[in-house]
Amino acid sequence: MTIVMAFILWAIGVLIGLFLGYLTAYSRKKGENLATHEDIGKLVDQVRAVTTATKEIEEKISNEMWDRQRRWELKRDAVFEAVKQLCVMDDALMTVHTTFTVASAPTETDPSRWTEYKSAALDKWSLAMPGFDAAKLLASLVCGKEVQDGFYRVGLLMKDIADKMLKGNVQAYKELSPTLAEEMNRLNGAIRKELRLDELSVKSAPPSPAHA
Repeated sequence: MTIVMAFILWAIGVLIGLFLGYLTAYSRKKGENLATHEDIGKLVDQVRAVTTATKEIEEKISNEMWDRQRRWELKRDAVFEAVKQLCVMDDALMTVHTTFTVASAPTETDPSRWTEYKSAALDKWSLAMPGFDAAKLLASLVCGKEVQDGFYRVGLLMKDIADKMLKGNVQAYKELSPTLAEEMNRLNGAIRKELRLDELSVKSAPPSPAHA
């Protein structure tokens, strides 16, 4: 009995030792797996945070680009409308100049027959001014001072020419044409600068061929 009991106790000890060893290895493996899962979870959280931040940055850049493009388009439309109305007013001014010059020519034997033509020319001029003034005001709201001043000077000069012609100086248009052309060129430069047309032309131009 003593030998048998000793053997049984030894066997039980061996089994307990094996079980404890297995339990220890299992616990270690479980801990490693748990740590691995935790690391993966942290990595997923980091990737998610980076993705969210990237999307926010892309959206912000996209909105800023859209706003910048929209502002440029608003300037372009306002400037183009003002230039179009300026051309209408210049055409009306030329009509006044031509009509009054011919009517007052020394060779004209009956100036009174030009009364109707003068009236039509003045009506054309009167209708052209409000359109330009309204377009000029809109352009001044969205453009810089250089463009604002340019439209103001050209418009003022045209009105001064018309006023002089109506007071009898029919040569006012011819006399002030060089000054008007100079102001027009200055306005053209201001507009190109405001809309960055020269920069856009350079960017859109094809690369020059390399020299051999």
